[in-house]
Amino acid sequence: MKKTFVLVCALFSFTLQAHALRFDRACDPGDTMLIGAVGDVLLHQPLQQQGYAKGFDSIWGSLNPFFKLPDVMYANYEGPSAEGVSKTGKLTKDPGRVFQNNVYSGYPKFNYHRSSTIALKASGFDVVSTANNHAMDRGDVGALRTISAMEDAGLEFFGTRRDSSDDFNKITEQNGWRIAWIACTFSTNGLPDKKDLVLDCFDTGRVSTYIKQLKSQVDAVIVTPHWGNEYQKKPHEATQVKFGRRWLDDGATAVIGSHPHVTQHWEKYKAADGREGLILYSLGNFVSNQDTVDKQTSLILFLGLTKKNGQTWVNGVRYVPLFMQRNPWVVVAANTVKPNGNINASLKIIKSAFGEERIVEAGEQVVTNAECY
Repeated sequence: MKKTFVLVCALFSFTLQAHALRFDRACDPGDTMLIGAVGDVLLHQPLQQQGYAKGFDSIWGSLNPFFKLPDVMYANYEGPSAEGVSKTGKLTKDPGRVFQNNVYSGYPKFNYHRSSTIALKASGFDVVSTANNHAMDRGDVGALRTISAMEDAGLEFFGTRRDSSDDFNKITEQNGWRIAWIACTFSTNGLPDKKDLVLDCFDTGRVSTYIKQLKSQVDAVIVTPHWGNEYQKKPHEATQVKFGRRWLDDGATAVIGSHPHVTQHWEKYKAADGREGLILYSLGNFVSNQDTVDKQTSLILFLGLTKKNGQTWVNGVRYVPLFMQRNPWVVVAANTVKPNGNINASLKIIKSAFGEERIVEAGEQVVTNAECY
């Protein structure tokens, strides 16, 4: 069983400043759940080459202790894992763990060897979104083989499905909690999805219907949209802000976004029924080969939930700032390594979006409502 909260005030001190994200029911007692989340697993050519040669743990393994803390750990798996499918969507002999730019390839049409899914599971990840703009990079057969890769690795997935008789969503059960996960994407890069295998974020009525149907069956609904404009540090008002708040009004507990490849801020939103929910507009790239500091900056989000007497609420949030180093490709906790120009610039970006008060420091326990103790 994974470790959740250690509610011991004496373990550390925690000082809140005026702009800290704080929830009104943070201190209300009840059963607790800790959810962790990272952004885009975007395996460009050099990351695949390193992963195939040295194992994908060589890229993110230093963070494994953080991934094993939450009850449920999430990532956005951005691209297919389609064994034996060429760039043109044709079946061919699989080359194995080799980047030869046909079966396994990078931008603009990605495909990753299934060893990447196995590595994520071994590192502590439990659930992944498979709905993103690269979901159809190997066509229908690629989307279906990605589902098989996830199942074989033991990763729960959501956002894509085998056929119209399947659900896009997934319900996970852990430590007495039932969590519904819904993923969607704004686009499949113009590649057709004729069999309706990928959930469309802009079909907002459909997403809303799923939320309304699921909320009475579970303790919490988490929506993970792939949305927004690439490289923009502010969310798009007419889509991200409008849709995120609408989905919380519909009954979602949190909306955790990806796709812009840079971080976008979080906010507390009070839904129409008075519940307080979380929207984090973009987690940024978890791992990638993008080469400017803002695209190398991301975070591990820790979302704390409490439930009692049939009600669930957000009790708080924390985060670990991340920085993606290159050549070799290693993602690190930016607040735990020797500072340099890039690290300092990365920390400045992340603190401007999320503040300093909710950072998880080295050796500190993850307590999302530490102000209560």
